[in-house]
Amino acid sequence: MKDGRRVSSSEMRKAIKRADLADFRQMKGSHYTCVGNVKGGKKLGRKIGFPTLNLSWNTDCKLPFGVYAVELTRVKTGEKFNGVASYGTSPTISETEPLLEVHLFKKVSFGAPSKVSVKIKHFIRAQKKFASIEELKTQIKNDVEVARKFF
Repeated sequence: MKDGRRVSSSEMRKAIKRADLADFRQMKGSHYTCVGNVKGGKKLGRKIGFPTLNLSWNTDCKLPFGVYAVELTRVKTGEKFNGVASYGTSPTISETEPLLEVHLFKKVSFGAPSKVSVKIKHFIRAQKKFASIEELKTQIKNDVEVARKFF
């Protein structure tokens, strides 16, 4: 029980599946977090002005595909960075494998396979397929602004 409410792993999974990160944090006492190694990608984010760190993340308790405000920690040094992340299949570029792509607000060099921890702090929007890369770029710019305001 926490604050008069029954807390269980089932209730926490339900909160994650509906992207209710505040409810999850209230129950667990910490943010929903993933840990993994940075992996190389196609560098499309870099080409369109939003470089990303990519993590394969295929957990049993999946967030809805979408965009989130996140805090990334470099495990080796403990350095923390805020950013925006997309978790999903990147439908605009026809990817099918779920991937967590993190764009940091500050330019930082990470080599693969750096180990990182990503705290998922705030749901911004659901995954969407865009008609063009230009439309995607415009939306990413908006997502970055929403995440900056969150922090």
